Amino acid sequence: MRKCFSLLFFPVFCFVVAGCARHSGSIKIGVAVPLTGPQSAIGRDVANAVKLAAEEFNANDKSGIKIEVAAYDDQSQVKEAANVANKLASDPECFAVIGHLVSGCSLPASEIYARAGLAMITPSSTNPQITLRGLANVFRTCPVDDVLGAGAGEFAVRKLHKKKFAVLHDKTAYGQGVAEEFRKAVLANGGIILSFDGVSQGELDYSAVLTKIKEMKPEVLYFGGMYPEGALIAKQMSSLNLKAVLFSADGLYVPEFIRLAEKAAEGTVITFVAPPYEQVPAAKDFVGKYNKKYGEVKIYAPYAYDAANIIINAIAAAVKSEGAANLSRAKVVRNISATKEYRGVTGVVSFDSKGDVIGKQVYFYKVENGKFVWIR
Repeated sequence: MRKCFSLLFFPVFCFVVAGCARHSGSIKIGVAVPLTGPQSAIGRDVANAVKLAAEEFNANDKSGIKIEVAAYDDQSQVKEAANVANKLASDPECFAVIGHLVSGCSLPASEIYARAGLAMITPSSTNPQITLRGLANVFRTCPVDDVLGAGAGEFAVRKLHKKKFAVLHDKTAYGQGVAEEFRKAVLANGGIILSFDGVSQGELDYSAVLTKIKEMKPEVLYFGGMYPEGALIAKQMSSLNLKAVLFSADGLYVPEFIRLAEKAAEGTVITFVAPPYEQVPAAKDFVGKYNKKYGEVKIYAPYAYDAANIIINAIAAAVKSEGAANLSRAKVVRNISATKEYRGVTGVVSFDSKGDVIGKQVYFYKVENGKFVWIR
């Protein structure tokens, strides 16, 4: 465990230095994601994408500044996320953060960054409250739960022609948030919610709640959560002969879900915020470079790559106008906020007044023959 620097004792002095004083030395971008634990496959994906963006800038920039990436492991745990946030906020050479991966970590960490005046862009946290609290330093390159959950609910009723639904979530800000939006959309479109239950992350046996759900005979079981639990649910649904279609969101849109669930993954329907990257012209070059250096690109690397480049552009613009010695966190925040129509690998990125990305939509995938197949 990393030592926690308490806000009560340490950061006021450091925050003033980092935000207002003259800068010298390294220019760091922090990355706060799970690098160990069950969700580390996605976390490493994000960290690698940020490193790639920094390496490309450092290799091609002529201004003389160098970007350093400081990656920290928050383990997708709220307490450790706060520890990491305090470390990054207390580092006078850190000018922005990419993270956190899950909403439950992004919510408390963003408060710490706000007190430090430190820009934060999350590529993956979808809970609406992250940007509804009026924090000027907080942005995201992914859409929010009401886009993911609402689109999924409407699709399930109107396109899949399903009527009866059971809903599970993992009690986290992300999982419960997207599940609640799904429930609202199902009801708004004339569907029936038979049950709405929470389960705990890290459990190994969901048979009790799944048995109860089986007796209700739902046509769809929607799960709001991440791929380790999603894979277990898929396998245990199969063992119990629970015939409902498993439906979920981006937390399951990773190869590890199929690997862990094996044949039980077949038929699962999953929402994501982009079509297959190989079909997006702007993403092809990035995917090729990433795959060559780090292996298969997963779920949020492109969103982290765009976030990193938006931050790097904001830093470079501040240095160009004011000089490296006068670089400040406040200027980086202002430059990110002013981003309009950045053309990245995930498409055109602009932020609204809350810091949310504008114009993203939902795409639907189905697991067929061990692969995610784009169905709409």
